Amino acid sequence: MPSYERRPDGQASPPPLWTIPFIIVNTVSFLSNCNMTVFFQFQGYLNSLGVPASWQGPLISSLAFIGLLVRPALSPVITAANARRWIIWGCLGSAVMLLMYNLAASPWPLLLVRCLHGLAYVAMITGLTAAAVAVIPPQRSGEAFGVLGIILVLPFAVVPPLAVIAAQHLGGFLPVLNLTALVLGLSLPLLFLLPSNLGQQEGGRRLPGLAQLRQSLRNQPLFLLLTASLLVFTAFAPVFFYVETYARKLGMANAGWFFTVNTVCELGVRVFFGRAFDRYSKRRLLAVALALLVAAYLLLAAARDESWLWPAAMALGLGLGGAMPLFNAIIFDISPPAMRAMNANLGMLMFQAGLFMGPLFAGWVVAGWTYGALFVICACLCLCALLAIPLAAAVPVHGDAGKEEGPA
Repeated sequence: MPSYERRPDGQASPPPLWTIPFIIVNTVSFLSNCNMTVFFQFQGYLNSLGVPASWQGPLISSLAFIGLLVRPALSPVITAANARRWIIWGCLGSAVMLLMYNLAASPWPLLLVRCLHGLAYVAMITGLTAAAVAVIPPQRSGEAFGVLGIILVLPFAVVPPLAVIAAQHLGGFLPVLNLTALVLGLSLPLLFLLPSNLGQQEGGRRLPGLAQLRQSLRNQPLFLLLTASLLVFTAFAPVFFYVETYARKLGMANAGWFFTVNTVCELGVRVFFGRAFDRYSKRRLLAVALALLVAAYLLLAAARDESWLWPAAMALGLGLGGAMPLFNAIIFDISPPAMRAMNANLGMLMFQAGLFMGPLFAGWVVAGWTYGALFVICACLCLCALLAIPLAAAVPVHGDAGKEEGPA
């Protein structure tokens, strides 16, 4: 049994959160997310290479597609006991593949590099997830996952503007990738400070079977929420990969600031309004968040100059800041306790599927129509998600689900 220090009132104090392993996992997680965030300029780089527009969507989405294929297979294999080994190899492989972009200048070599990069990256992030679960004290899980959520989003605020500045001073997109590979490689020594016995903290949890998966998908409210989240993530991905070129057409010199404004708003919602998610109706708050997303995409579609992009970035950040945690919270509330972990994983798969599908269809839309048409379609996807929320209103109550509805 763990021994906790006693507080003056005689109650046991929870174990500390900010241990060395927790700090290491968060640091490497931040760097791994930066490894992906620098690719917001990838579509512009493909244009500079003369890659046909019809190839750009598949090249951008191929990395996420590899994760969508491989992560379900790796999840049972990578445990806390062997996580450090997988993180090290994934980190090393990601650094090497970032350098390999220097050797690929046409569609097929680029596709090979993207797929290999995806394999290394998914090994790294799956290992980091297993390690994170092992180093989080159960008594402080809410605080810990709040920190992990900020670490996930923070690179979207910090990296894009810095990447633009770095590209201007270093001579383009490839030197930025080379610098990212160096920084990622320098994190390797940190990983050797992780304890080798993380696996001792694991329980003997068995993975849900196919019968339970079918049972979850037959749950109509859950299925509708998963579908709605897939639509929202599919709409978001084209903004991240395509808005840089679009913003430059409208006169914005550094499109990275669009992502900074967007992400600051997203973080602000989670930091300052997080308690409201439990005090008020989650479904109604989610509907408001989705309406903001519809408005953001319509603003992007109608933009005539740079000034339109700032309110669009704010609306996008406020909408995403509410929608993403609310989807997760409602899915948790309507799931039986024994199936919450699996249903949360289904939600993560929707996120990965959106990152694959979004750039894929965006490449075809931009090649055949316009950026304005792309963002109108994104608005329609979020409108469909909004219309699905009332259909999922009759949710079952399981355990803490009674807290799902508060005052309107």
